[in-house]
Amino acid sequence: MNNSAPTPPGVAPAAPSFASRFFRATAIAALALALSLLGLLAVATSVPVVRESLGPLVWEQKTSSGAALFVTLAVAVLAPIGALIFCNRRGWLRGPQLSALTLGLLVAFVYLCWDDPAVRRPLTMDELSPALPGDEASYRLLMRYAKASAAANAFKPPQTQLAVAQATGEIVAHPEKWEKFLRGHRLEVEAGWDELAPLHAWWTELAAQPRIDDLGVADWSQPILAFQPFVKP
Repeated sequence: MNNSAPTPPGVAPAAPSFASRFFRATAIAALALALSLLGLLAVATSVPVVRESLGPLVWEQKTSSGAALFVTLAVAVLAPIGALIFCNRRGWLRGPQLSALTLGLLVAFVYLCWDDPAVRRPLTMDELSPALPGDEASYRLLMRYAKASAAANAFKPPQTQLAVAQATGEIVAHPEKWEKFLRGHRLEVEAGWDELAPLHAWWTELAAQPRIDDLGVADWSQPILAFQPFVKP
């Protein structure tokens, strides 16, 4: 039996206590942040533009402008907070609504906790990179300069390669020295360039391929590319 006296007509009900208002504001803020996180995950996985704008957060290569990143984060974070504040001021967020929203968020997070530790449908390598006609030929072309292959064994670095590699370091700091080197060793540099003609032809063939398939397997006996044609002495 409730023995509390009813509020007399014309008298405003007592304002909620500070603790009650603080708890309610804290609960609404937590719900807004949870909605922001879920909304950001949903949008980032379904909208390519948003996913690219978030790229600088997870890798070094910047794929979009800072303005796009700021707008994405601002909308994802501020939109749920603004919506909840608006609904609260309108009196639409009462006990049943807050309870239903909290229950829905708990269900979503429980699902993410269950789904995250393992990939439910792992993709095979054939699905990621299906075999296409010409893969064998492109792989053989790639392995033309494999370690201990005939082409790699026959490759001899030009005599001027070391000098050119050393002089290249002056391009930015001392461009006049680089220019002086080229003018003073023009014939040697051109001769060395001609000696690299087979390597240039190989690069041209590789560039003409629509794709280069890697048919190698994880085995120590598998051939790998020889590095002497590419690494500076």
